[in-house]
Amino acid sequence: MKLEIEVVEEGSVVRAATTDAQPHETVEAVARRLAPELAVDVEELLADLAVDDEILKLDATVSDVLKQGPKIRHRRVCVDLHFESESIKHMFAANNRWAAVHRFGCKHFNVASDACANLELHESSPTGSALNDQGRIGLFTGCKTVWLVKPGAEPNG
Repeated sequence: MKLEIEVVEEGSVVRAATTDAQPHETVEAVARRLAPELAVDVEELLADLAVDDEILKLDATVSDVLKQGPKIRHRRVCVDLHFESESIKHMFAANNRWAAVHRFGCKHFNVASDACANLELHESSPTGSALNDQGRIGLFTGCKTVWLVKPGAEPNG
């Protein structure tokens, strides 16, 4: 049985990989096998696998998935992450939590783990509304601007 995983960014397929899979194989096993070919970190790939925008359970079998369709989509969104005077644009799995962005930012900007624990993500600007680390990133168009900042008083508004 052929199963394909597509990487979708900005609503377009940017990469795809196909494999022969056994009906009893799990989605997780297939994803782990295709991750290197898709040039996506395995854990990031596993964070968002969907058919017709319905998130798949990792223990779902290939035969279960094929009832919905032969293509699995890994949906990624752009986050423009800022810290002090630096910034980086990075693609994250849409179903991932904001905590993944927080961890990525601290690692990328070389923030010590004790200092990282005292930072939070704010939307649009350093004084924008705080993002809950446990909330899902979600689907959106364009590149969302997010700041990694020390918590402070939220602006009145």
